[in-house]
Amino acid sequence: MPQLSIVTTCKGRLDHLKQTLPVMLHIPDCQVVVVDYDCPDGNANWVSANHPEVTIARVLDRPVFNISDARNIGAESATGEWLLFIDADVLLTPQILEMSRETIRPGVFFMPYPRPADLGGTVLVSRADFDRIGGYDVVFEGWGAEDVDFCARLEQIGSVMLAFAGPPFTSLKHDSGGQDRRC
Repeated sequence: MPQLSIVTTCKGRLDHLKQTLPVMLHIPDCQVVVVDYDCPDGNANWVSANHPEVTIARVLDRPVFNISDARNIGAESATGEWLLFIDADVLLTPQILEMSRETIRPGVFFMPYPRPADLGGTVLVSRADFDRIGGYDVVFEGWGAEDVDFCARLEQIGSVMLAFAGPPFTSLKHDSGGQDRRC
């Protein structure tokens, strides 16, 4: 079982995934899960053809993006002790685990801090804590506020938010999109 599973959700943004996925694949002891949430760009087909080592979760017939549902589906395919939820347009550093290894343990979760809006959904959480709160609440349709709710529920069970050490993330530039945002 890998120590870390990176779960990235997609409804489009193939151009971004082509830039961010290779970095994810350079992280040692890591499984990468790509959730193709009814992608118009055929992300799962591209990933399958170019990176067969990636776990793919395909979701069909979902014209409206529900990032909570997509993240939960990705978590179902994940086998790691730790889950890193990250949008397909977020570029991380290969040293992501090394930067926080001294404080990584159940009962804590990590987020970028200060937290710019384009990194809002980026969170590292133990599988045990994710399961304990039942994952993301799918009542949040589209995107936005699901990450705030997720973190609040983690804190309700006594989990403590810590900031990633160093600057492990960069968001790639793109339009902000609407409620059909493509992550």
